[in-house]
Amino acid sequence: MCSDAVNHCDLWATLLDVAHAKPSAEHAQKINSPGVSYLRQLQGIPSDAQWNVEICEYGNARMIRDDRFKLIRRYPFGGIHFPDELYDLKEDPRETVNRIDDAALGEVMSAMDHQMDDFFGKYTVPGHSGLDLEHQPECTPGSPWLVAIEHQKRLATQPAEKKDKP
Repeated sequence: MCSDAVNHCDLWATLLDVAHAKPSAEHAQKINSPGVSYLRQLQGIPSDAQWNVEICEYGNARMIRDDRFKLIRRYPFGGIHFPDELYDLKEDPRETVNRIDDAALGEVMSAMDHQMDDFFGKYTVPGHSGLDLEHQPECTPGSPWLVAIEHQKRLATQPAEKKDKP
């Protein structure tokens, strides 16, 4: 078992490694990926951990996690803004208690926000950010942010007595 943190960007680098392919410097610059191959880990060969955090973007949500905390930032889309989340993975590995409003964790959130902002500032491809979903192609109508908008629209058109019922 391997406990190294890997990032979804590492898959591309791993596939290139498996194929013994290396993009030209020009293509590598265009790709602008932080990905690092995890082929060695798949082969059971110990390696230096490439990441001390995992950072990803899914739709209008961005997440960063380390061995202790997980921070999820959600950004408005379609007039809806879901709350952000922060979990202490040591005390709450099942992520049941959202600590986003815990003032004692303000420095943790600030450091994680800074790290995440640096990451996306360096690797976001202009015109392809999850923070600009209005201008992205729709991949699937089942995307959570689209389902949420449809749900909100249905709630807005229901009579008041139906809204109160589960």
